[in-house]
This record gives sequence, C-alpha cells and structure tokens, in this order.
Amino acid sequence: MHILECHYHDNIRLLYNDLIKKSEYDILKCYQVDTQLPNLQKFYTLQINLNENLNDIFKKFAKNTRNEINKCYRDDKLLFLINKKINQKDIVEFIILFNKFNKFKNLGTNVNEL
Repeated sequence: MHILECHYHDNIRLLYNDLIKKSEYDILKCYQVDTQLPNLQKFYTLQINLNENLNDIFKKFAKNTRNEINKCYRDDKLLFLINKKINQKDIVEFIILFNKFNKFKNLGTNVNEL
C-alpha cells in the first residue's frame, strides 16, 4: 500500500487528478488543503503527552474508554509494561507481533514503510 501525505498544498484538486491518472498511490492524506475532494474523510490525530503521569493520561480518556480499559484489566487480566530502554531485540519482537496483528485485522500495512 502506498500513501502520499500532502501538507498545505495550494491546488490539491490538480494533484489529486494527476495522482488518479498515474495510480501510484492507494491513499492520499491531506492536511490543510484548499478544496474538499471526493471521498475525503475527516480524521483527527490523537496526541498524548507520554511525559505525563500515567494516571493523568488515563483521566483524560473518555469515560467509556476508561471503562473498557478497566474491564480488560478486570475480566481479561490485561497486563502492560512500559519499557524506556528499547533495544533491537524489542523492535524485532514488536514487528513480529505487529505483523500478526496486521494479518489478523487485514490492515494491509507494510511495516517497512512506516
């Protein structure tokens, strides 16, 4: 899957039409563009300050989200680990786990392009 991210383009329609002809990209992500395009879906990027205390971060989640997380702790015995010293082995293990998740969810994401 090929994704083109476009920031602050002054003629997005021209770029969009050109990309449609070439078929080089599967997804066009637009940020702060001048025109509404066909099939454009608004999306928002959630930003979490990971330097904050874990409890403070948790308090900022929607009540429903907090309830879902608490349910996982209670019913599914969810565990988590914060590792501040990542090494190459950790990265390889994460990629293996991510690829399994990617395949299970049929996301079509190529981890090498991230």
